[in-house]
Amino acid sequence: MKVMWLSIFVCLIVAFVAFAVAPRKIITYRDNNVIAGKIESALAVFAVHASEEHYLTFGESTFRRVRGLKPYFMEVPQLDSIVFVTEERPHHVTIYIGDLQTKAVMSINGDDCNFGAHIGWVRGQGFYDYVELSSNVVTLVTQAFKRKETSTVDLRAKRVVRQDIFFYDANGFLVSHKMRVNQEDWVEDGAQSGASTK
Repeated sequence: MKVMWLSIFVCLIVAFVAFAVAPRKIITYRDNNVIAGKIESALAVFAVHASEEHYLTFGESTFRRVRGLKPYFMEVPQLDSIVFVTEERPHHVTIYIGDLQTKAVMSINGDDCNFGAHIGWVRGQGFYDYVELSSNVVTLVTQAFKRKETSTVDLRAKRVVRQDIFFYDANGFLVSHKMRVNQEDWVEDGAQSGASTK
């Protein structure tokens, strides 16, 4: 009899620990196309330096480790799509373009692209992300005070074909620029005197 009660007690403790440790989704944003929020675990209380993990559900798929703030995506009306980014590990991201009509999702290796971290920020806060579009090319832009980074995505090739980082002085004039093509080594081409962000 004691063995049976001990077994029941151990099973209850294991079930309680499993329930307490299991991550759960907290919805912080919902619209007709997207459900998004954060993932919490009881163990997060002890991981004081861990960053909050976000998720985004689009169509039938759920994506974890989504960058940015609520709503965690940007609309691209010209493509009738949304753009969002996941960070699988530090300095390695995947860019997603989700078609609002078909719910199909295109994934693109973003390598060390900074885009996405400032989705949901308001212009004027110093940091923000935005999207520029021309024909079959999407340019993902991260603006941060005196720095601007662009990642050019070829939609046909489904990859980042060029990245540029521009550094500006306090007056908004270009100080230096570096770039890379097809995710190869960075090349610095120096300052272009007189070029301005204004």
